[in-house]
Amino acid sequence: MSQNRASMLDRPVAQTFFRYGLPWSAAFLLLSSAGLVDTIFIGRYVGAQALAAVNIVSPVFSIFFGMGVMLSVGGTVRSAHHVGRGDLRAASAVFGRTMLLILLAGLVLALLSLLFRPLLLTLLPQVLTLVFRFIAELPENLVMASRATIFRMRKTRKPVPVGNRFTYTLGRALNALARLLNRTILHRHPMRTDFEYVLDASFREVSSGIRSMSVSISFGLLLLCIGLYVTCLYLLQ
Repeated sequence: MSQNRASMLDRPVAQTFFRYGLPWSAAFLLLSSAGLVDTIFIGRYVGAQALAAVNIVSPVFSIFFGMGVMLSVGGTVRSAHHVGRGDLRAASAVFGRTMLLILLAGLVLALLSLLFRPLLLTLLPQVLTLVFRFIAELPENLVMASRATIFRMRKTRKPVPVGNRFTYTLGRALNALARLLNRTILHRHPMRTDFEYVLDASFREVSSGIRSMSVSISFGLLLLCIGLYVTCLYLLQ
């Protein structure tokens, strides 16, 4: 025990990892392949009903196996902690309690499965059917939900008759205000201006001026960069 403990604590981490990790990986690989081999032999030599029965019971086996793995991994971590501290008595105690707990959990689960076997055989196929149907329909449901929320088709807006939407909306508001003023204050000298067309023309003129200004600024910046480049070349000579 002391020699194994010394080799575990004193050897390089990578060597220790592969020394203990590879056997465990091989064990899990053999365990998984055992289920595959059982499925092949049962389906080939026994029949489809026996294969369906094995597949129905496999989740129960997975629960048993998961409980054992959970308890064994937790006990191994605690035991390894005590081994690292040099307290072999505490490590042995943790190992013994873990094995006892795994045995008791297995017995309790086995008794429950025997007592409620008719109920499990009745409900388990229905539950598995619902679960597999949910998994099979999950991609389609996700696509439908995304199309109804994120990728929802937006209603196309009708194009405005004059200008863009901003100038058209503002022009209509100003036209309504002008009609109200023409009926009250300006009834003797009514306002004949159509603000929709006026705002559209003003917006086009301002946009054209901004484009011309941006072209002039870009050309000026280009000339400035060329001048700075020529100045740097002159100073570096």
